[in-house]
Amino acid sequence: LEDFGARMYRQMTYNGDGIAERVLAAHVTPSYLTTLGVAPALGRVFTADEGEPGTPPAVIVSQGFWETRLGSDPGVLDRTVRLDGQSYQVVGVMPPSVGPLEGATADLWPVLQLEPPPRKGPFYLRVVGRLKPGVSREAAVAELRQINADMFPVWADSYADQRATWGAIPAREWVVGDVRPALLVLFGGAVFVLLIAATNVANLVVSRATVRSRELALRSALGASRLRLAVFQITETLLVAAVGGALGVLLAHVGVGVLTKMAPTALPRVDEIGIDPAVLSFATVMALGSGLLLGLVPSVGVKGRNATRSLHSGTRGVGTGGFSRVRNLLVAAQFAVALPLLMGAGLLVSSFAN
Repeated sequence: LEDFGARMYRQMTYNGDGIAERVLAAHVTPSYLTTLGVAPALGRVFTADEGEPGTPPAVIVSQGFWETRLGSDPGVLDRTVRLDGQSYQVVGVMPPSVGPLEGATADLWPVLQLEPPPRKGPFYLRVVGRLKPGVSREAAVAELRQINADMFPVWADSYADQRATWGAIPAREWVVGDVRPALLVLFGGAVFVLLIAATNVANLVVSRATVRSRELALRSALGASRLRLAVFQITETLLVAAVGGALGVLLAHVGVGVLTKMAPTALPRVDEIGIDPAVLSFATVMALGSGLLLGLVPSVGVKGRNATRSLHSGTRGVGTGGFSRVRNLLVAAQFAVALPLLMGAGLLVSSFAN
C-alpha cells in the first residue's frame, strides 16, 4: 500500500451558543483524507502527531457546519468547538462537495486516535487504501492482514485458524456496485429510445424525399452525382439535428435539477450530476452523428434509373422502389427496437409492483 486511512461514524453532542444538539461525526485517521486526495477549502489536513493518543484533539468541520453553526467565521482556525464535553481545535473547513467515500453527510471530521483495544471487537472501521503502481489487490490484502495482526495482537489466535480475515474491493465497485446494474439498464433504455426516435425521424426524412423525388430526379438529370445529392440531404438533416441537440441539452439542464432532487439517497455522487464538457461532447457527437446517418438514408433510394423514370412520369409524391424498400426497412427496425424496450419496461413495472 502507498497509503491508507480509516473512518468510523458516530453521533456526538455539539455544545455552542447555549444549546446542545446531535451532530454526525466521521472520525478519520490523519492519513485518511490525504489517501483520497481530499484537501480542505480552508485550513489544513491532520498531522500524524494529532492521531497519537493523548494529544489535543483536532477537527475539520463541514461547509454547512461552518456556515450555520460558526457563522462563516474566516477566523475559525483560531477557535475550538465543544463535542461530547471536550474541546476540539478547528484546523480546517471542508469544501462543499467531498465525494461519496469521505462521509459527505457528516457535519464534522474529528481526528481518530487509535489505541490497541483490550477486546476483540467488533469494531466498525472502514479502511480505504491506495495501491502502489503495479501492485495487485491480492498483495494488498495480504499486507492489510499483516497490519491488522500487528495492530491487534489479541487476535493472533483468530488469524492462526483464519476465523477473522480482511478483504478489499475497488473503490468504484464499493460506490456504484449496488446501483450500477440499474444505471446500465437505464442507459440501455435511453439508447433504445434514441434508436426509435432516430428511425422515426429517418422515416419522415424518407417520406419527404419521396415527395421531393421529382426534384431529386431533376437534380440527378442535370448532372448532380449521388454524392452531391447526399451532401444536400445531409446539410438539411444536420441543421435539424443541431437544433434538436441544442434543445435536448437545454431540457436536460432543466431536468437534471428536478431529477437530482427526486433521486434516492442510495444513488452515489448525486451532487456531481450535471451538464459538463463531457456530456456536451457526447450530445454533440450523438446529434451530429445521427444527422449524418439520417442524411444518408434518402440517398439510398436515389438511383439513376429510378430518377429518370420519376422525371418522365411527371408526377410528384410517387414513391420509388428504392424509397419504399428503405421505408419498409425502417418500419421493421422500429418494431425490432420497440419490442424489447416494451418487454423490459413491463418487467420493470412488474418488479416495482412486487
